[in-house]
Amino acid sequence: MDAAPFAPGQTRPVFFAMCGDDCELFFERDQLNEKQQAEDRENRDLTSLLQVALLYMGKPADHVALFDSFLKPPWADLLKTFNRFHGQICGPVVPLAHCHFYPHETFYSRAAAEREAGALAGLYLVSGSNHAVHQSRRWLSVSQAVNSKMRLAADAPAHGIPVPETLVTTKGALSGEQATAFFSRHQPQLMLKIKGLAGARNVTPVRGLEDCEDYLRLFDVDTEVVLQERLNTDEWTEMTVDLTISDSSIEITNVRRILFADGVWVGNYLRDDLALSEDHRQALLNVGAYVRSLGYSAPEGLNCGIDYFTNGNDIRIIETNARWTGGLFPAWMRKRLKLGNRPTVSFFDSISVDRLADYQAFAETHLHTPNKQPFSAVPLGFSPYTFNLEGRERAFIWQMVIGDLEAFKHAKHRALGPGELTTADKITLNF
Repeated sequence: MDAAPFAPGQTRPVFFAMCGDDCELFFERDQLNEKQQAEDRENRDLTSLLQVALLYMGKPADHVALFDSFLKPPWADLLKTFNRFHGQICGPVVPLAHCHFYPHETFYSRAAAEREAGALAGLYLVSGSNHAVHQSRRWLSVSQAVNSKMRLAADAPAHGIPVPETLVTTKGALSGEQATAFFSRHQPQLMLKIKGLAGARNVTPVRGLEDCEDYLRLFDVDTEVVLQERLNTDEWTEMTVDLTISDSSIEITNVRRILFADGVWVGNYLRDDLALSEDHRQALLNVGAYVRSLGYSAPEGLNCGIDYFTNGNDIRIIETNARWTGGLFPAWMRKRLKLGNRPTVSFFDSISVDRLADYQAFAETHLHTPNKQPFSAVPLGFSPYTFNLEGRERAFIWQMVIGDLEAFKHAKHRALGPGELTTADKITLNF
């Protein structure tokens, strides 16, 4: 196998090609409903932030595929700036000369044609969308199995995997006896999950049958559905890890706490000493063994994310992701910078397009250097696909803050004003 979500740090040259592939893991593009089409477009646009961050995830011998929108002003210059920032912060990175720019429509066919012989293809996940690169029906089947919420729910009891109480059903059976009994036990504290996109777009809290029917109104009656008890976040803490799964070992490579703003996932809190009891560790490694039993393994090591909740020594597994994860990128940056237990927050935010020059000056002023106090900043990525908010054209920025987050907030207010990087203001570290 030479095309997969290989764990970072490969010795062989890697051609990274990631283009937002979650939806076509389970669905055909010409069969997407209106909701799926909109979410797929959004997911592809957000993947552009990951494409920029791939420049530091790789090494000088690697290559990175990006959307051709990065060639347009002002994004071409901003890409040069981010590449320079990454090099200043962490040393040798993928050079701009090794960037390849493709349209959405021909992204993977062009990447497949231009990948040099002998190079690994680094994918976000193996999906139907990137078949031109991996060309393997077997690996697509493995990816579908390991990324399936339905498969995990069905297999968990036999593999000793602790999960919240779960019912696998269909949209058409939600008013049936089993689902009615499940609603009675757990409403209004329920989660509804369906196949589809990453980033919580296919997972939503519901109070009962009416909420489920409203959420699923565009989907067929035979759509598979997972109903799950919603754990009380006053008692349970949501966490995630990345595993490297190879033919010879299973390794936990990082641990992260999930960060929310206004109830929406925005990023991660990281440091090397985040709580991971021995019982938690063994449970997570057991999930890795389950994933490997489904065929998800390679000599080079594949990346796999696990989402879970903890309450003291208790643990509940809620999702396996046989792919790269959003938190893998800041975790790898932390590893390159050898940050140890220095607290780090990574999050997605936005900046007005007409303030891009001010943001670059702010980032340069506070750019990370060893032991910089009270905080330092690491710009991870950005998107060339803008959106309008309150009459202003805005762009997504992926930001990492090392050290004092409150000091970062005060500094960016002074430099940029109160209307910029506003997600940062909503993040509180009250734990």
